[in-house]
Amino acid sequence: FEYTKLGLPAPDHTFYIEMPPALCRRMIAKRAEETGRVVDIHEKDPTHLDGAYRSALYASEKLGWTRIASFRGEEPRPLKEVFEELLAKAGLQKGRMNRKEEGRSKKDLRSFLERRTQ
Repeated sequence: FEYTKLGLPAPDHTFYIEMPPALCRRMIAKRAEETGRVVDIHEKDPTHLDGAYRSALYASEKLGWTRIASFRGEEPRPLKEVFEELLAKAGLQKGRMNRKEEGRSKKDLRSFLERRTQ
């Protein structure tokens, strides 16, 4: 629909940054406690988080997305580590583009990831 009727460009690759629901719930609770931020309606509902996770796993498998685990065991991986893996899997590691392009791509991606983790 988005690509044909709306004319949006189709992605050439999709990355799924995986985070299990149990770890999400723990991080959401910690954020709420530390910042006083109210937990939203979707974050409050464990069945929503579980269903969204199962759906994303299914979609990533069926649609050939590249999955990147943002956790190790029961703990989140450092953001920089996840970011570096994403860059490597996207083919944006050093030497594959000039320094100006690399800096801009990393800056844009880093900014996006930082916004998503706040």
